[in-house]
Amino acid sequence: MIQHRSFRSGRSILFSVVSLIVTSLALTGCAASVQSQTLQDVQGSQNTIQDFDTNSNKPTVHEVIKLVKEVSPKILVSNNSQTLLSDPYPKDYNFAFLNRTAGVWCGDAAVFMMNAARQMGWKAAVLSYGFLGDHSLTHAVTLIFSDIGWIVADSYLGNVHTKPLINEIDQLQSGNVLDSVVDFGVTRDVLFTSIPTSKNPSWLIGRKSTRPLPCEKSGNNFVCTVTHDETDLFKIHKQTQLTLDMLEARSLPRNMSYLKLFPYGIFDGVQYEEISNLSMLYRDLDRIQTMGWDSELESRQFNLDLGRTS
Repeated sequence: MIQHRSFRSGRSILFSVVSLIVTSLALTGCAASVQSQTLQDVQGSQNTIQDFDTNSNKPTVHEVIKLVKEVSPKILVSNNSQTLLSDPYPKDYNFAFLNRTAGVWCGDAAVFMMNAARQMGWKAAVLSYGFLGDHSLTHAVTLIFSDIGWIVADSYLGNVHTKPLINEIDQLQSGNVLDSVVDFGVTRDVLFTSIPTSKNPSWLIGRKSTRPLPCEKSGNNFVCTVTHDETDLFKIHKQTQLTLDMLEARSLPRNMSYLKLFPYGIFDGVQYEEISNLSMLYRDLDRIQTMGWDSELESRQFNLDLGRTS
């Protein structure tokens, strides 16, 4: 069995007064929903941390969109497991991304986004979903408690869902494709162990053009700038067809959105809990909604200003 169902090492890192428990959520495959919409008022905007109302602990959907647009380009993604950041503390993300020493997959990208949301004083958690069987694609996203309820903020793929998660699940259970995804795409750095070429199809993921990627050497690795959006990102992933077959075998449409009907883990910033159904997910979200934490302590340990945005 591949290891994407659990934390990378199965260990937690203690972070009390000096450090916070942050357990790695790296997954072997990060899947995506495939239906998106565009909001003209958020496209191309340049926002900084000062633009947000930090006095409100329930952000609007627009505020969540602004934060994800700020955070997503700062995340250094790893092209393979050899360059993954291992068991990170919050401060380790900052060092790795700024110095280009290691990257992350969707799990740690979701933790990074959760830390950013909590720095704003917002309630947030990480949801892992999509396990259908051995070798199926899975994904992890950040859930933020907004003024309309828990919504999905996906800093890995670069999108925000404008309807509450519970409404989206009802929509999927009714057999309808999601129509609430604001997909703005991401231009970010990706860490490779060698310069990607046309002989390695993974370098084409999410790109409209076949022109060579702009790359520069970073230690023993190469950092290349990639622009992608969620509708293209996993078209050629080797496990995509298998995952779609698994959905079809469950009498569901061949659409990655339906993986949200299969949650298997939730991380509240302190502990990771395995879940096996939607009822357990809703129970945990109710619990996390009433949790308190020292956001001032987390802000001291987590630095969103990495000095570069693309």
